[in-house]
Amino acid sequence: MPYFCETKKWNYFTYRRLCQENIGERIEGPLYDCSLTERYNEYSRWLDNMCCSDEFEYLSMRACISNKCVQDDTILNLVYENHKNKFIFEHGFDQPLSRPRGKFVMNSEIQEDLSNPNPFELFNEWKNNSAQQRHNMNDPGSSLPWKTTESCCSCVRHSMPSYFVQNDVNSGFPDNKHRWVKFTLTALKNVKLTIAFELLHGLYYDEFDEYFGSFDKAHMHIHTPKRSSNSAQNCSSPRSTWVAVIKKHDFTQSTLNLPLNLPQKIVGQSRMFENSILLDRPSNIHGSDAAYNNENISLADSKRNRNQIKHSSLVSDKYEDVKYDHLWWDNADTMGSTGTNETEFSFIALPYFPFFQIVTYLIHI
Repeated sequence: MPYFCETKKWNYFTYRRLCQENIGERIEGPLYDCSLTERYNEYSRWLDNMCCSDEFEYLSMRACISNKCVQDDTILNLVYENHKNKFIFEHGFDQPLSRPRGKFVMNSEIQEDLSNPNPFELFNEWKNNSAQQRHNMNDPGSSLPWKTTESCCSCVRHSMPSYFVQNDVNSGFPDNKHRWVKFTLTALKNVKLTIAFELLHGLYYDEFDEYFGSFDKAHMHIHTPKRSSNSAQNCSSPRSTWVAVIKKHDFTQSTLNLPLNLPQKIVGQSRMFENSILLDRPSNIHGSDAAYNNENISLADSKRNRNQIKHSSLVSDKYEDVKYDHLWWDNADTMGSTGTNETEFSFIALPYFPFFQIVTYLIHI
């Protein structure tokens, strides 16, 4: 759909108004857009400029009097035939040859036309909302759109946690996705997110539209730091938080292994350093929504299903996918946030604990 997959520029729209001319007693002419009067005035101004120009043909015919075009059929037809295509391209509509003399139709059913199969045809499109300058379809680049929606096709897919790519048979289904799916998202910088559900099999169009068409299939909970300072007076920012810092020197100068949950994303077949968002999938729904309670679940769900929704099965990453050697410090950030190669850094700050290390001391008495 072009309004989703292409960068779309939206002009200013006004609802069209219909007029009608009374030809005779109980005889009414055809309906037309009242803005046709404005078009006629625009054409009249253009016609005066043409007749009063320095072109020899119009000078020889004395086509201009007092800066107005002479209302002579020969002159008017000449201007019309010579410049018809040029006018249409520059203004976006054909020349109206007579002045509209109708009146606004006082009939809501006619004006609203609720059954019209193409509702956008009921609007006039203008260049902007500050001046009523009609949008020219022949020269769309001349418009000044009031709104631009960015292309979804310019978005980049983001790799999801292992849970989303591993399927386990569950409750008679060939996968473990027929339940509430929970995930957490941590932004590492200012990002714009487009969340899209894709249908991968055309057999399920009706079911897909029926389920997602009501737009009530998601809950969001925003987590904010709450224990980063002793009191509000000491808190320099309402979003102050602790970070865990790991240093390159501590790992390259010892046999200490890197943690298994360093930020990474999958691009094609390669693992790359994550520098935009962190995605995780908690097994307990409270990990993604602290305000969750059983009332969020439909009453049609059984108690057993409610418990499954609340506590989902764990899906671990493959060890070889999360194990890093010391070369990670040199190869991880192959493309920095500025778009340039930034491969050298000596530490990393994480908004979560990278690992817990348990040390056991043996005491001889």
